Amino acid sequence: MMKPLLTLTLALLTLTTATYAQTGPVKVEVRQTNGRYELRRGGQPYFIKGAGGGQFPERVRAYGGNSLRTWSTNGAEKVLAEARQNGLTVMLGLDVARERHGFDYNNPQAVAAQLAKVRAEVLKSLSE
Repeated sequence: MMKPLLTLTLALLTLTTATYAQTGPVKVEVRQTNGRYELRRGGQPYFIKGAGGGQFPERVRAYGGNSLRTWSTNGAEKVLAEARQNGLTVMLGLDVARERHGFDYNNPQAVAAQLAKVRAEVLKSLSE
């Protein structure tokens, strides 16, 4: 239960971070209506039509996409600038430890250290 909530929170935070870099803050939220969840951006329903990676934003736009997703914040400034030029939003990925690689989400110290690392990464991205 904790991991899906953390994943959703991080996803929303990164999408919000990316939209801030585009045009200033744009509120992004997930609302539950009639038993269904809906992603909203700027108060309007937002349907993601996108691709993974940030290498070819012009192709994403040409094929009707509106979003990119990266796997880390490495090169975020370039990805965000190119996305902005192509009218795309970006969800910057946050690299978190994986249980399959030995991370223990039941270890409060390890979770706290990871949270501090992720928080620092988000704050760094906001300042760029």
